[in-house]
Formats: sequence, C-alpha cells, structure tokens
Amino acid sequence: MAVRRIARGAGLGARVVAALEEAVLRYLGDPSVEVVLSAQEQAMGFYERCGYRVLNGRRYLDAGIWHQDMARTVSTVSAADSAGSATCGRPLRAEPRAGKETNT
Repeated sequence: MAVRRIARGAGLGARVVAALEEAVLRYLGDPSVEVVLSAQEQAMGFYERCGYRVLNGRRYLDAGIWHQDMARTVSTVSAADSAGSATCGRPLRAEPRAGKETNT
C-alpha cells in the first residue's frame, strides 16, 4: 500500500487496512483469519499500530527495499473495532502533511 506523503496522517491507510480485513472475513466466511503481509521496514510502526506483529524478524529485499513479514489474527470483533477507530493507534490530524511523496 502507498499513501502520498501529503495525505499521510489523515487515517487513509488505516481505513484501507480495516476495509481489507473486513473484506477477507466476508469473502472467506470465517469468524477469524490470520492476515500476513510484507511490510517495508520504514512502515512497520504503522502496521504495529494496526495490531500486526513481526513474524520471524527475517529481512529481505523486495524492489530494493528492506521488508519483513508481519501478521495479525483478525476476527469479526477485531475488524469492527479497527473500522471504528481506523487510526491504528494514532490520532487523526486535521490537515495532511506537505512534502515529497514516498511509499509506506
């Protein structure tokens, strides 16, 4: 996932994560699913605030950027909670940041 730097801090990434978690629960029809993702190391704090944990700590290069695998078990209850707050543990900012755009 990538969010332009100017739009970061507005909760958009958190809403995308929450929507994807809800979609996988609906699609699979299971009450609980483990979601595994490949996180850029610079974005791991964001995913940790969303409830993800590092799987094994192994780093690997993907497109020249260091990544680690992270996971979270989502359930119908946790998906409802994350959709309600959608900030992944960070308060929403009133205005997006200006600056160079990069991936998160």
